Amino acid sequence: MDKKIKFVSLITDFGNKDGFVGIMKGVMLKINPDLQFIDISHEVKSFDLFNGAFMVERSLGFMPEKAINLVVVDPGVGTARRPIIISTKDGHFIGPDNGVFTPVLENEESLLEIREITNDAYFLDEVSCNFHGRDIFAPVAAHLSLGESLDGFGPIVKKPIKLHLTKPKFGRTEILGEIIYIDTFGNLITNIPNNYLTDKVQEIYCGKNICNLVEKYGGGFFRKLSILEGSHGYLEIFLKEFSASEEFNIKKGQEVRVKLK
Repeated sequence: MDKKIKFVSLITDFGNKDGFVGIMKGVMLKINPDLQFIDISHEVKSFDLFNGAFMVERSLGFMPEKAINLVVVDPGVGTARRPIIISTKDGHFIGPDNGVFTPVLENEESLLEIREITNDAYFLDEVSCNFHGRDIFAPVAAHLSLGESLDGFGPIVKKPIKLHLTKPKFGRTEILGEIIYIDTFGNLITNIPNNYLTDKVQEIYCGKNICNLVEKYGGGFFRKLSILEGSHGYLEIFLKEFSASEEFNIKKGQEVRVKLK
């Protein structure tokens, strides 16, 4: 049975200007020339673990079966934070143990095992203190893709770091949530799951602004905030053909209130 893995997905806060992503891919291809890459995003907000965790969550379930998912949002690079491999029923996740993998860790039904990466035989010969994406995570991902056994990378991790991700508060007359992500179009992603948009909803507010409930972007109201079921599983507020964030000066963390009948 061929244990080789073909696909590696990447999420980083490196951007595409400075060559970091390309160098990581080069390192992996020198070890396994057959790899194929899926660039989910390299525009995660710099050092923002919550932003990185959201990007991890929204990509779960959409990558090829058994893919390796390489995530490098790593403000603690060079410190005592651990490099880890998380093995799940859907694939492997490689990156820093700093909470960026919280959505993966919370999916206990899929979780298989977690290992600290300590075996430097899988690292580059020289490891810098500030580019572990190149020197540790990339070569480890490539070696893993060739079928190396997980237990060879290091010991079991029992208590990985988790972020405290904000959850909606549910009351008898209202649901209180907040904006957790703002996308390229200025659309406002809430932390309220789509399935709470029921016939009990009376009105929805983002701060003091009322949001008009619609089914699609094209049904948005001119110069008025609209809200719909987002493709990522959470209610999404938008301004038709404009940036809701810029036009209404709405930032991450803004309260969203769903009034119930």
